[in-house]
Amino acid sequence: MCPLCRVAHKADREYIWQFSEEGFGNEETMEALARAHGFCTEHAEMLRRIDFEMKSMLGLSTIYVELFADLAAELAALGVERPCEASACPACANRNVAVRKNARYLLALTAAAGATAEKFSSSAGLCFPHFELVWASGGTSQARQLILYVQRRAVAEILDDLREFIRKEGAESKHEPKSTEQDAWRRAVHLTAGWPAPQESASVPEARPA
Repeated sequence: MCPLCRVAHKADREYIWQFSEEGFGNEETMEALARAHGFCTEHAEMLRRIDFEMKSMLGLSTIYVELFADLAAELAALGVERPCEASACPACANRNVAVRKNARYLLALTAAAGATAEKFSSSAGLCFPHFELVWASGGTSQARQLILYVQRRAVAEILDDLREFIRKEGAESKHEPKSTEQDAWRRAVHLTAGWPAPQESASVPEARPA
């Protein structure tokens, strides 16, 4: 998995779990949610799943009754010529801060030989959205060379496997043994779009990466 995707998923799970436990009792947190007109679809669904697994929607209803009171007040004060604008989803904003911080951290750690640089050099690379973020964040020549090397290798490996998968799908090659090419399509999607979040609810402890 892209290391920054892992950071993003961890930030999401921690934020939503903390919000479900105590966020709706925090005035500043609820004001931020009201300015955003609620959570985005992704984070609202994460919050819903926690209550669904608790077999009670009381917590979610308590959050949204306060949010909707704020929305009603905002609409009551809205003139027909005034814009209606929302700030970013607070969970998204929290995730972006964590990812950008760790992008800089990755650049610093890969700038010198060490365990982190060695581990990254054998990784599956960064998803392209996070590669673009890291690439735009500067870094030393040594760090950028390593990151570019890993990204080129990741793309080349997937490209080779995609070609092999397509070849083996041909009638004349279907009898050949299957290998790493079988999930090339999945790796291609992940490398370009990002690795998906864990299926478990944010209420479930995060599994340690293998």
